[in-house]
Amino acid sequence: MTDVAATLAERGARYGKFTDHAACTQDLKHVMQGQRGWDELPDDAREALEMIQHKVGRILCGDPNYADSWHDIAGYAKLVEDRINNVDSNKIQLPVWTPEVRKQEVLFPEGPSLDTRMNYDEEVLATTFGNYGGSE
Repeated sequence: MTDVAATLAERGARYGKFTDHAACTQDLKHVMQGQRGWDELPDDAREALEMIQHKVGRILCGDPNYADSWHDIAGYAKLVEDRINNVDSNKIQLPVWTPEVRKQEVLFPEGPSLDTRMNYDEEVLATTFGNYGGSE
């Protein structure tokens, strides 16, 4: 079995048949998008609601006891709540991709803790992400 086939089999077992999930999710999204307040929402709120419906579709068509789906729903709602309350908990500080940059502090939102900070020098960044704007 190829990597893609294995992934699709795993997802199908967890979330149900893709076409069923797609129909359910699109129905949920169409209901939201048809409401008068939809066009007034900022992009992040619309995206969060659409992603929440994606997760709801997975719950309804697949395993309703898969905790990660419920956790993801809470996460998308939290991102919008934080923006509304001017909380900067999801800020990602990306390095500036210039040859002059020697060290950049990068905050990763995932990992052991949100406060974990790592210093990467230009060589490590170039090796990991490619030589963006640096010398060849």
